[in-house]
Amino acid sequence: DEMALEVYSATGQLVRRLATTALQPGENHLRWNGRDEGGSSVASGPYIYVLQEGPRRQFGKMMLLR
Repeated sequence: DEMALEVYSATGQLVRRLATTALQPGENHLRWNGRDEGGSSVASGPYIYVLQEGPRRQFGKMMLLR
């Protein structure tokens, strides 16, 4: 299945789209370098990630510390 992983600011704005591809079943690792879609560094603070696979969505919180 196709999967998408996106990072949003605390205000709900899309910061970065990390993946939009098919992944193998099981454990996968993706790393966010703290940059937005334009390549600029973003500020430390809380961010929200959205993992979507088909019709299923999973949300979570994370903290970026510099």
